[in-house]
Amino acid sequence: MNGPFSIGPMTLGAFRSAANVAKHAIEAVSQTATNLIGDNEAADSFASVLAGEESSKVSVGELREKLTSAIHSALAAAGIPTNPPLTIVTANDGTLSVEGDHERTVEIEGTLNDDLNIGTLAKQLATTSNPADRRLVLHNVQ
Repeated sequence: MNGPFSIGPMTLGAFRSAANVAKHAIEAVSQTATNLIGDNEAADSFASVLAGEESSKVSVGELREKLTSAIHSALAAAGIPTNPPLTIVTANDGTLSVEGDHERTVEIEGTLNDDLNIGTLAKQLATTSNPADRRLVLHNVQ
C-alpha cells in the first residue's frame, strides 16, 4: 500500500534503529551519572526521568508483572506463540534472552531487545532484583 501515511520496511527499520540509538544514549547518560555520582539509585532515577518514566518506586513483583505483560503483547504482535512455555531471562545489563532451545530464539530476542518499553522494564528488574526473579516463564500466547 502506497500513500502519504504508509510505512515501508526501510522506514520501519530506520525507526527501530533510531529507537535503539536513543535507548543506548539513555543508558550511556545513566552510566555517566553513575560514574560521576557514584550512586546507582540516583543514576537510575536520572535515566528514568530521561526515559519519561514516573519516579514512583514499584515492587519487584509489579515489575515482573509489567515486564511479563509487555513481553506477552510483543510476542503476540509478532505472531510468536508460547505453547509450549517459553522462558525469558533478564541479564544483569537488562538484555533479554531465551532459555533453552527454541526454533525462533533469534527472532524472539530481537523482538524483545528492540522494544524500548520492554528494555526499560528489564533494566529496572535487573537492577532491583535477584537472579531468580529475572527468570520469567510465559504460557499460552497465541
